[in-house]
Amino acid sequence: MANCIIPPALQRGDKVIIVAPSKAISGQADVAHARQILESWGLKVEFAKHLFAQHHQFAGTDAQRAADLQAAFDDTSIKAVFCVRGGYGMSRIIDQIIFDGIKNSPKWVIGFSDITLLLSELYQNGMASVHGIMPKLFGQQGAEYSVESLRQWLFKKSIQYQITGSALNREGTATAELVGGNLTMFCHAIGTRSEIDTRGKILFLEDVGEHLYHIDRLFWQLRRSGKLAGLAGLIVGHFSDMEDNTPSFGQSLQQIVATHTQDFDYPIAYHFPVGHEPQNVALPLGVPLQFSVGKRYVSLQTPQTYLV
Repeated sequence: MANCIIPPALQRGDKVIIVAPSKAISGQADVAHARQILESWGLKVEFAKHLFAQHHQFAGTDAQRAADLQAAFDDTSIKAVFCVRGGYGMSRIIDQIIFDGIKNSPKWVIGFSDITLLLSELYQNGMASVHGIMPKLFGQQGAEYSVESLRQWLFKKSIQYQITGSALNREGTATAELVGGNLTMFCHAIGTRSEIDTRGKILFLEDVGEHLYHIDRLFWQLRRSGKLAGLAGLIVGHFSDMEDNTPSFGQSLQQIVATHTQDFDYPIAYHFPVGHEPQNVALPLGVPLQFSVGKRYVSLQTPQTYLV
């Protein structure tokens, strides 16, 4: 899906809502800091009806979580929907969600990890969204820049990231829509209505707590399904807390990526600050971005011609 609807920038006085479509949170303490920050931005913060519900490991039953998300999408007074955390649960409710309301009243949806599936489904429905830090993590030590990057995008619809390069990078430039998210969830969408056509796009991927052999298997799935062919570029984010077996799998993450992309010539950037770490900058999905990769630097920014 190209030419996504890009919601308007937030303004002081706008009403936003925090929802919990996946795993449960512990209580008010998990959102108190985020509420304080959002209110300091001049926003009016609402909590979804079942935000603090708990049903086993989930934030309420499937029906409750789906109802909260649907209500947020359909409420024309809401200008942004913040998913409070990831975990697991989006797969259980995604097919219950109707997207007509959010398309008729565009608003930003923010999240990552398990929320990747929702962001992919939004993209397939022609809606831009934000892969970014979630309210439960706003107070995490070292997350200040990630939170500020989210504010910059939501209020100014502009990003300009410049990071230190890597000798592993494959140099090049591209201007294209950005898609992607959590590797496991992105692959989970293949073969479903949430599957994204990656051709001509910049793909970014991150993951956490996986074995190296599992990462290799997921990259085989990307490769065999054509998701690595025809990319405009590839961004490799944080792959945190990776595990190995005994005997060893035999390849590092970087070697796995290089093996599966060696037949292509698009730019590749490693160590981009996105994923399950405090450094998790906001990335707008479905939005054209300029991507430039060198051995000494990487830049990702909104094009000069982009109209907010």
